[in-house]
Amino acid sequence: MFLFGVNDFMNTQSGIEFPIERSSYFQLLLEERCHISKNRWYMSEKVGYDVGWDEANINWRMCHRPQWIAELRASGRYPL
Repeated sequence: MFLFGVNDFMNTQSGIEFPIERSSYFQLLLEERCHISKNRWYMSEKVGYDVGWDEANINWRMCHRPQWIAELRASGRYPL
């Protein structure tokens, strides 16, 4: 299983730059996907099989996202 970084989800091979890739919302989305991917890996290692994206996504949103949002707000990076 692979762990993804934020840059792994960006379109860097084509050489074409899209303005949305520079937006703070898009960057937060990529960061969130990276956290979910890591959570999937941790959960899968714990139970001994691949738990899948959906289960990892639900678990991360319920258990970890509120703290992540609080940290973003405290640092001033949360745009809402």
